[in-house]
Amino acid sequence: EKQTLNITKFFRKLKEIENSQDDTSVFSINDFITMSMELGESPLAGESDISDVNAINILTVHSAKGLEFPIVFLPNLSKGRFPTNRRREQIPIPDDLVKEQMPEGDYHIQEERRLFYVGLTRAKDRAFLSSSEIYGSGLRKRKISPFVVETIGLEAVQNLSALVSEKKEQLSIFDFKKKGESVIIPPVEVRKISYSQLQTYEICPLQYRYQYILRIPTPPAAAASFGSTIHNVLQKFYKGYTQDSSGELAHLLDLLESSWIPVGYSSQAHQKRMKKEASEMLENYYHSFHTSEIKIIDLEKLFKIRIGSSEFLTGKIDRVDQKENGGIEVIDYKTGRRPDDKKLKKDLQLAIYATAASDPGLYNIPIEKIDLSFYYLQAREKITLNRTAEDLLEVQTRVKDVVQKIRSQKFDPRVGPWCDFCSFRMICEAWK
Repeated sequence: EKQTLNITKFFRKLKEIENSQDDTSVFSINDFITMSMELGESPLAGESDISDVNAINILTVHSAKGLEFPIVFLPNLSKGRFPTNRRREQIPIPDDLVKEQMPEGDYHIQEERRLFYVGLTRAKDRAFLSSSEIYGSGLRKRKISPFVVETIGLEAVQNLSALVSEKKEQLSIFDFKKKGESVIIPPVEVRKISYSQLQTYEICPLQYRYQYILRIPTPPAAAASFGSTIHNVLQKFYKGYTQDSSGELAHLLDLLESSWIPVGYSSQAHQKRMKKEASEMLENYYHSFHTSEIKIIDLEKLFKIRIGSSEFLTGKIDRVDQKENGGIEVIDYKTGRRPDDKKLKKDLQLAIYATAASDPGLYNIPIEKIDLSFYYLQAREKITLNRTAEDLLEVQTRVKDVVQKIRSQKFDPRVGPWCDFCSFRMICEAWK
């Protein structure tokens, strides 16, 4: 698991480089990583896994900046180690560019002193300073760091040194017995959950853990790119339509060209075939379902509604239309296959949309005046259903049950036909 998390962090780093650099070729990224390693780059502690587990954190002083801990241990406080004898070559700065008075004296020692101060002030309650006369195979005894003397005073250092010299007994390395290691993993905190997350957990709890807790990156999928493209095209088309109702088919197809997401396809031929299918899908939608009589209230409407003391249901509705009876129609576009009627009647997504639309914080529409419509673009079919107050209560119960299981870290794998399409099958413990 730790290796998987490290790989995840590595991919995030690659994403940061891709977003910040003009040249993102393999050679350029390799040079960037090599340079970072040669410069001794250390990730900020806030970007590491410090908050993930209840354990002792071993940090450099640089990476500990901005953090605080109840107890801090500062080792290696011997002259020659902290402050170190190794001096970094200074970059000369022309006097004309310096607008403030530079500190006088040994710049290297002053920089080391600042680092010591940073490390010392990370402690909220106690700081333990330690030093050794001998390190490794060294024969020459080392003196205590001058920074320790500056901190607690020369007299205190001399008294402590005398006390240590009187105590000759030390624990032999052969007397040391390693105790069993245990890492306390805190419960998973879940406050917001979406339909996609609920669906993923109900299909396979372990897949949910890989995707939403460990956040393991996965390669882009053609189906996801295709679906996002269609949604983006219709969203842009109707956004313009609310301002100018003369939107034509040609404009819709032009939006497909400018909004096409070309990632995840197995080949150029595959992408070309899917792009043609998208064009036919949009053309069929325009002739079958688009009308000048629609009254659009919202597009890509985000929602966040409370369903418990500490649980929120979040999501996004593709489109909301006004109906003549004072009600609304909640619309969702689907590019996949149409499920059978039995599954549609129990569809969780529709019930979640009904819960959101009837919430006082969103539209506050009575449940009996809310139509829930799926446009199955591949089948050229529109399905409209309704939900009852009992259905909404069932949604809340179902969501709370899933949230509780996630908080209790119940992530057992659930093997089934969906495993053949799972991006995490290679690392899944159920298939090892």
